[in-house]
Amino acid sequence: ARCPTGIVLDAAELNALTIVCIIGNDYSSLLPLTARSMAASMLQTLVTADRVGTRARMVGIELLSRGFATFKPYLDCQAIIQNLLAVLMTISEDGGGSSSSG
Repeated sequence: ARCPTGIVLDAAELNALTIVCIIGNDYSSLLPLTARSMAASMLQTLVTADRVGTRARMVGIELLSRGFATFKPYLDCQAIIQNLLAVLMTISEDGGGSSSSG
């Protein structure tokens, strides 16, 4: 995933971010404020950036939902909600929400 700031997350970095966010969610007192802020910024980028893979975006959404209380002070919640609604509208227009039963 490429962040607007030029940061590129490969699989290992995405895994590291996941671990930091899990620690932040379960043991927020162990994460320095700088780490919380950076993790929140990266998560927000994963959710709102245009050129982010589906897997990375889903990881970002999951981690934000689990650690929302920890990361909320560092997030632009309005931008996140607008982006998620846009993604849902795109899925609805493409018919991606339908599933076949067999």
